[in-house]
Amino acid sequence: MSLKCILLLLFMSANWCGILAQTVTSSKSTTDALNSILNDDDKAGDQGDPNGDRDANGDGKGGGKGNGSGTGVGNYQLAGRKVIAKPQPRYTCNEQGTVVVEISVDQNGRVISATPGVRGTTNSAKCLLDQAKQAALNTKFDSSDAAPEKQVGKIIYNFRLTE
Repeated sequence: MSLKCILLLLFMSANWCGILAQTVTSSKSTTDALNSILNDDDKAGDQGDPNGDRDANGDGKGGGKGNGSGTGVGNYQLAGRKVIAKPQPRYTCNEQGTVVVEISVDQNGRVISATPGVRGTTNSAKCLLDQAKQAALNTKFDSSDAAPEKQVGKIIYNFRLTE
């Protein structure tokens, strides 16, 4: 039986082999690959470290240091209002990234609600979210009688580890 027929037998019933074998052509690399499989010639492959141990496990060791310090600089966005008190978030963990806090501000300039971790946040570690929310709730904007009762804006905190 030809190699073409063997290939076709893998995918089709024997009845189709004689009819379709005439239309199938195989390249030299395909033929070589199939011959290698069919003849089980025990040739080694060309991947991996020739001196490696296929049954080896990693040692599980790794590096890293803790106890970071950093800053949380804010970007205050509330249309038509100026920020008058900008409390910095406390830095309590070894994490960095951006935390976006959606805020609602009353006409007196007081932040009445804060939701950290909204769209644009790049690190949602609880320690960053908690500190960003606390700082946002303590932020104060100028008062405005022309502002809506509840004005929505955002504060973007960029937490960065420092040495």
